[in-house]
Amino acid sequence: MEMWDEPRSSCHYFHGTPAIWLYEGLVGLRRSAEGWQHFTVTPQLDTDVSRARISRGTRRGRVVVDWDRDRGTIEVQVPDASTATLRLPRQSLQLTAGTTSVGLV
Repeated sequence: MEMWDEPRSSCHYFHGTPAIWLYEGLVGLRRSAEGWQHFTVTPQLDTDVSRARISRGTRRGRVVVDWDRDRGTIEVQVPDASTATLRLPRQSLQLTAGTTSVGLV
């Protein structure tokens, strides 16, 4: 609520920044200028967080990113009619529709 008689607001953008950090920072999920036709996944693996999983509904279907440093794997689910670029420290992969699992090493 926005209230004029109090100095504080509940409608400021900063309330959304933790979610943006989880999606775009930690998991590294970013859509392209064309929307979810193409997206990139660039996970932030040099953090104290050992596992992250994000699931996002799009017009093209569900996008899922699940990485686990302890297991040493990342799994990316790309919806039909979409493509993705997975950027890891030592490799970059082009992904098509379906689920792809690769090692983080």
